Amino acid sequence: MRRKPLNKSMTLSATTEQMIADLRQSFPDAEFLIHGESYGPAEDITVKVFVRDEARLNEISDKAHELSLKYELATGYFIMPMTLPIACSPVKYESAQCSNGE
Repeated sequence: MRRKPLNKSMTLSATTEQMIADLRQSFPDAEFLIHGESYGPAEDITVKVFVRDEARLNEISDKAHELSLKYELATGYFIMPMTLPIACSPVKYESAQCSNGE
C-alpha cells in the first residue's frame, strides 16, 4: 500500500487549528487549550480538550486520537490530545467543580 506524500504546506499551527475545528463540529461544548509552541521548527504539540459531559469523555478522546493520527499521517506533525474533565481546566467555569474542593 502506497502512502500519500506528506502535506508540509500546512504549518503546525494551521494543522492544530484545523484539528480543533474538526473536533468542535462534533463536540461544540468542549474547550481547548494549546499547550506548547506551534511556530518555528516544532513538529509536535499538545492540545488539552476539556469536556463538560464526563459521560462522553471516552467518546471525545477516541475521536481526538483518531483525528490526531489522520493529521499526523497527512502532515507529519504529531498533535497529542489530552482529554480531561472541565473541572481540570485552568479557566474555572461556574458549573465546574474541582475534585479538590475549589
